[in-house]
Amino acid sequence: MATISTKSVLALSVAALVLAAAPAATARPSPPGPSERCGTHDDVRRALTALTAHDRIPGASVLADGPCGRWAETAGTADLRTGRPMNTTDRLRVGSVTKTFTATVVLQLAAEHRLSLDASVDHYLPGLIDVHGYDGRHITVRQLLRHTSGLPHYLDAPVADPDRYSPRLLRGSEPANRHALRDWAAWTAARNTTYGLGRTRDAVLTVVDRIQAAAERAPLRVGDYRVDESTAPMVVFNGLSQDNDTAYGDFAQGMRDLRDAAAGKAVTPSPWLADTLGFTLTGSMSDYGSVQMSILCGDVAAPRDPETYWRDVQRSRAQDPLFGPVTNNIGPCAFWDPPRERPTVIRNDLPALLVNATGDPRTVYQGAQAVHRDWPSSRLVTLRGADQHAVFGVYGSDCVDATVNAYLATEKLPATDVTCAASPH
Repeated sequence: MATISTKSVLALSVAALVLAAAPAATARPSPPGPSERCGTHDDVRRALTALTAHDRIPGASVLADGPCGRWAETAGTADLRTGRPMNTTDRLRVGSVTKTFTATVVLQLAAEHRLSLDASVDHYLPGLIDVHGYDGRHITVRQLLRHTSGLPHYLDAPVADPDRYSPRLLRGSEPANRHALRDWAAWTAARNTTYGLGRTRDAVLTVVDRIQAAAERAPLRVGDYRVDESTAPMVVFNGLSQDNDTAYGDFAQGMRDLRDAAAGKAVTPSPWLADTLGFTLTGSMSDYGSVQMSILCGDVAAPRDPETYWRDVQRSRAQDPLFGPVTNNIGPCAFWDPPRERPTVIRNDLPALLVNATGDPRTVYQGAQAVHRDWPSSRLVTLRGADQHAVFGVYGSDCVDATVNAYLATEKLPATDVTCAASPH
């Protein structure tokens, strides 16, 4: 087993936690290394086989693109129902795990008494943090793991209102989701010859309402899945985080499938709908959801009385019968052990760059405005007119990306807040 030094892991921790909020920048490929680096991939094959045979992971896949060319290896099963093996063309949902693995190794080193969580970063990496008034002597390893170190390379995108942060963060996002649904409906109506969901925005929205009404009468049969009155709104909700033609088209195809199922037709779900139903109704992505829940539930305690959620669902249903029950429903955090520590409250001013879209249906724009008010030295980059969650490096705004890249390259904030226009569909 390879030995990893405490210093190396902590350096990785600093890098991972500082840069985690922004997607990785595209780097110029390095020159080819020694010839042995371009040999066989036997070690990778053995590792994949160990995952599937020993650790009992159903399937595993590796795709590499580097100086030695592009190659892929797979092992195991892609579909447990049919036994189909994994192949290099399978679509995989990718999640960010760098922070999780890095934090796990840091905690392991702490358990082995090779590292102290309350020691300063400067103790292990002297002089690493000494810029813009930030001092590594006053930033602890524990703060790095909590993401509360105040490092100047901080990119907060998207942004949540700290006064409202809790496992129930989606409460109050109903208007933003309703706005996003209307925008998608208008886009779909303009492409009625392709999707056939209606020639006007209201006609498309009527189809959505009829799907929900049908699911309330009896579960819809969609391939091997059953879509009931609780699942149908989740499908709509999951279709409304990305504002681009590809995402809109996938969502429209999925709604057409549900419309046909509501009419009693036999339906084979489109790839997007199959992925969404698998994510919602099975444990196929439980690893992703478990990590997310462990963070949300461990930060701030959630109400434990189911009646609290029931009352909120009924009250919100009167305002928005589709999204209200989704955003106010009970979740795993209601049954989670209470957090061991009180939430960290940050009220000191930070020279951060905040990025948010005005129509973000997940971390709504008002949250970014609240943080901006708390941090007068910060700058807010606004993507106006887009119903987009995750902006930098994802949406494709040259204005946003150039502003953020300039900040990351120079560590200098823009002189004023920046507003960028959404791309037309």
